[in-house]
Amino acid sequence: MIVNKTTKYTQTKDDEPNKNWYENDEWYVVDETTEEGKILADKIIQHAPYFDFVLNDAGNLIDITLFEKPFIPPTEEEINNKVRNKIAEQYDYAQEIQMLNKALSNANDTEYLTYKEYRQSCIEWGIAKKQKYGYI
Repeated sequence: MIVNKTTKYTQTKDDEPNKNWYENDEWYVVDETTEEGKILADKIIQHAPYFDFVLNDAGNLIDITLFEKPFIPPTEEEINNKVRNKIAEQYDYAQEIQMLNKALSNANDTEYLTYKEYRQSCIEWGIAKKQKYGYI
């Protein structure tokens, strides 16, 4: 496997697991023919690009040090989806239709009121998240 020194992008070639086939200085080589190299390759793939390179005195890549992945707030769409999923945890689509039908015949139906309260709490959770991240 090779790892780009700037972008941390990786490439592999089954027939050249321990060679820089570009033959330039833009890539580090991870020797996947060794157990240590396989472990390092897995570590790089798992954590890219949130790491720094650790080199030996010869300038060869021997390890990586991890740094914290920056927090990326959820998008408004992701929050909306989470609200829908929270509702669906308690009421699937058919149950929601059933609750709405109960409301049409009796707006004070206790099952409907329980559903309505839960649904509203999910919506309020979503509104709070959107306010927290500056969407509203």
